[in-house]
Amino acid sequence: MSRRFAMGLGLAMALLIGSGCASPEDAVLHTWDAYQQALRANDVPAVSAVLAAGREEELANPEAAAALELRSALAPTHPVVTGIEVSALRAVLSVAGEVDGQNMTGRISFTKEGDVWKVFEEEWNVDLTAVHPVPNVDLAQVYSAGPEATPQVSAAVVAHQGSVTALEFTRDGRHLVSIGYDDYRLCLWDAVTGELLDGVDYEDRPCDLALLPDGRAAYVVDADGGVTEWPIEGEAFGGPRLLSGRAGRTPRIAVDAGGHRAVTTSWDDPAKLWDLDARTFVQALPQSEKMRGVAFSPVGPTVACGHHGDYFAVWNLDRLSWPVGSRKTHRVPNVAAQSDVHSVAFSPDGRRLATGHMDSSLSVWDMEKGRQIHNWYVQDSSAMDVTFSPCGTVLATAQQDGRVHLWETESRRTLFRLPAHEGAALAVAFNPADGVTLATGGEDGVLRIWQ
Repeated sequence: MSRRFAMGLGLAMALLIGSGCASPEDAVLHTWDAYQQALRANDVPAVSAVLAAGREEELANPEAAAALELRSALAPTHPVVTGIEVSALRAVLSVAGEVDGQNMTGRISFTKEGDVWKVFEEEWNVDLTAVHPVPNVDLAQVYSAGPEATPQVSAAVVAHQGSVTALEFTRDGRHLVSIGYDDYRLCLWDAVTGELLDGVDYEDRPCDLALLPDGRAAYVVDADGGVTEWPIEGEAFGGPRLLSGRAGRTPRIAVDAGGHRAVTTSWDDPAKLWDLDARTFVQALPQSEKMRGVAFSPVGPTVACGHHGDYFAVWNLDRLSWPVGSRKTHRVPNVAAQSDVHSVAFSPDGRRLATGHMDSSLSVWDMEKGRQIHNWYVQDSSAMDVTFSPCGTVLATAQQDGRVHLWETESRRTLFRLPAHEGAALAVAFNPADGVTLATGGEDGVLRIWQ
């Protein structure tokens, strides 16, 4: 028979000290406390001593200390034990805590070996939406206040020697991650001041990046087809981990809303599905050759890929095994046959899809009805990147003429044309934490933050 009760960690430790670990519950809590202390101290032998048989082998390699450091960084601060179940040979702790402002809950399983309790397994969940909700800001209404509402540059830095190829905010809005194709660099920035926090040299030219929703890692694809996970530990990058498989030449990448899957596109290989938890290639998407831009819907198992021609395709990843119905194609009217759908982006509610083309056109689609609702043309200026504001009312597009255009998505009217860069504007991103701040990067190597 199992016994259940709830207590704060401070009370649990008081009982532990006062009773000399007299009860099974106290013994489990003592093991849990020893495990946490060993993690914080990055003490490999001490961690190994409290792990169940078989698990200690995970630490019998030269990278064990780095692995422990990462695990400690991801662990919740000031954890509270909210429940405990103990039977003859098994025990489970329910724990709640917080890490970097995000609520966490976990279940830690223990097994009894002889007279000693050992840590068997951990399961953690992060509640992103509760801590970082979408800002309640109608950006189109803010911008409509008049010329005085025009975004102004609050920080500008020479970020890369050559182009700022791609950039993205972390979900908490504190950091920016960027890559430079020309200088082989991956960089982490303070999103307010533009201060460089960390930078690493890349072995191959980085082509694109995507962050996990919780901001714990950046996934970078390079010109040789490699897919690499770079952990983000506080204000620095951790050691890189290469995924098993190749993405193809000059690839692009997108990560799903759950942070478990990624899709890559390339010039010479089909679009590919990746398992990020297992860090391995899963399968090619059917009929997906010569895809360019790629984006996941924020609200479902749907991924959209822009083609080298004049169409984009959408796959339901939960139906890939079906011979019919897993792929839908949408041809964009009034564009060149080889318009090249270079970039795609879903609105936050998943109902709209924006496409940016190399023939200087842009379009917005109603995904529920499967039809185009807007089409723009920017004179002699390819659309290099497109993204929706967190509220969904504004579409930002980075153009080859160096400007970043801000459009109202429902009325299709132009709100602002920002003279952002010398040479092409290549990347644009909204800060998801405040819904207003904008970051842009261009061929001039400059990263600009707008407010």
